[in-house]
Amino acid sequence: MKKLRVMVMALSLCTMLFGCSAKGPWQSLTYHVTSSVMTEGCHFYLSRDDGMLSGYCYDGEVEYRQDEAKQIPAETVEAIVAMELENASTARGKLFGVLDGTEVTVTLGYPDGSERKISLSAEQQAQIFRLLQKELVGK
Repeated sequence: MKKLRVMVMALSLCTMLFGCSAKGPWQSLTYHVTSSVMTEGCHFYLSRDDGMLSGYCYDGEVEYRQDEAKQIPAETVEAIVAMELENASTARGKLFGVLDGTEVTVTLGYPDGSERKISLSAEQQAQIFRLLQKELVGK
């Protein structure tokens, strides 16, 4: 019995440290950029099941805001789903916040109400941003 408890604790620790993800398909995606430069900040919320997008972003100096969710093309949602974000590692907490820079946070929401911040490459972050900005801005 003691061995079983030790194994469960070790597995839990590994999951926390290395970001194992066995939650299955995500239901929502939140993409948020915090920046010291206002026009670099943005926030997108995408519902996977119905393809609804809300949020805000900038295109140059112009702010685009969509407070009420709008339908986006299924192809855009499919392109994001094809990135297999559920397989991304869990983002590790940072000891210090961003003082003068940009921080990108990507969070997946699951049907059971849980959320998981994930770690993506700069290329993956840029791809999601481009897809969602295009839909919000309409260009």
